[in-house]
Amino acid sequence: MERITAKDIMKSPVATVTPTSTLEEAATLMITHLVDCLPVVDDEGKVVGVLTETDYMPRPSLRPMGEEHLYSFLGRMVSTDNLEEEYRSAASREVQDAMSGMDVPTFEETTSLSAIIEAMVHYRVHHILILRDDRLIGLVSGFDLMKLVSTKGT
Repeated sequence: MERITAKDIMKSPVATVTPTSTLEEAATLMITHLVDCLPVVDDEGKVVGVLTETDYMPRPSLRPMGEEHLYSFLGRMVSTDNLEEEYRSAASREVQDAMSGMDVPTFEETTSLSAIIEAMVHYRVHHILILRDDRLIGLVSGFDLMKLVSTKGT
């Protein structure tokens, strides 16, 4: 039986954004393409980070004295009192303010499925970027793994 590689299951081409794209543009792309991860590429097409749906969610933060509820939200510290206002004003902010850096593992298209799954588990990520000569050519997500189980996914 032939081994499954990244090339066999990856999504390609991949929707991307630039660091100066707005968060509204990124959200619209995610919704339109039904994806929860957008690689962020520079003007030369090199991956410089990722933006995921999780980046649009507030995260609990360390609370300074006297502050009941403080969250990290799209690169800013916000309180519960102004969370709605922050969501409304986030549309014009840039992706570079909210994206995760390149701490996401990357692999080549010949990488085995087992190596990809091991990396997803080890790094606790749901997306693996697939590169060829340092350029993005695909993305493997948990959804792609799910398609391996479904007869409708082929």
